[in-house]
Amino acid sequence: MQSESGLADETSMAKITHNDLRRQVVFALRASIMSGELDSDTVYSAATISGKLGVSVTPVREAILDLANAGLVEVVRNRGFRILGVGDGALDEIVQVRQMLEGPAMHILTERASDNDLKDLASSVEEMKQLSPVQVLQFLHRDHEFHLRLMELTQNSRLVKVTSMLQDQMRLYAIGSKLTQRSIVGAATEHEMILEALIERDAIKAETLMRDHISRVRNPGL
Repeated sequence: MQSESGLADETSMAKITHNDLRRQVVFALRASIMSGELDSDTVYSAATISGKLGVSVTPVREAILDLANAGLVEVVRNRGFRILGVGDGALDEIVQVRQMLEGPAMHILTERASDNDLKDLASSVEEMKQLSPVQVLQFLHRDHEFHLRLMELTQNSRLVKVTSMLQDQMRLYAIGSKLTQRSIVGAATEHEMILEALIERDAIKAETLMRDHISRVRNPGL
């Protein structure tokens, strides 16, 4: 197991100086988790994180509890926390729940989202196509951005919150995946097809495409 000293002095964790510390610490830790900066084999103490961020231990402990509730970390009693891994069984459950939520959401989008709203997402698709196989984090960010924006267009804040959490958990699994140019272009093409079905107001087609797309997200290296 890697020692806690594995957290380098040169880190993307910027000093926090504003109000609402708990929210900002959650944001900083989540970004470090999603970038792979925090190692899943390491137990990190609240004191170490508070020192890196330049805040007291209290908001860090509160943020850790928030991230634990979101399924991203595990609290290690009297020591701190570690990043949770996502096994195949858990991943299958996440895929199933995402399909159950994001699939039917396509029907809401065909009623509420304007053509312009949907077409605005095309730029994200084009940016994904330009990525190379070594840009795993950028790929995952674009994919997350696409799905989250679609859910936001349903105008259902609870749906946005739940699906965002599930996407984050799936991302923990995908960070270690091996991408190919084919898989990147394939994912972008699937995004395009979903957008086209929504613009055509074909809810059934959009739902089918979304369900199929989410099932393939399970292994973005394919």
